[in-house]
Amino acid sequence: MNAAINILHRAGDPDIALHTPHHKVKQILQDRTDRHRTRLPVQDSSPATAGRRANYPNRSTMSNK
Repeated sequence: MNAAINILHRAGDPDIALHTPHHKVKQILQDRTDRHRTRLPVQDSSPATAGRRANYPNRSTMSNK
């Protein structure tokens, strides 16, 4: 069921084609997730963190070796 939903969501994706290698698809999706996460506020209830953003590593710049 989840695979079918993912396929439907990616049907109109300009960056992912039918013959895009799986490692390239994984990298594209990971980069999008990283960009989304860096815009999320830090999950902490203390008032000192108000306005801070999460600082997740950008995996697109990390080496895959």
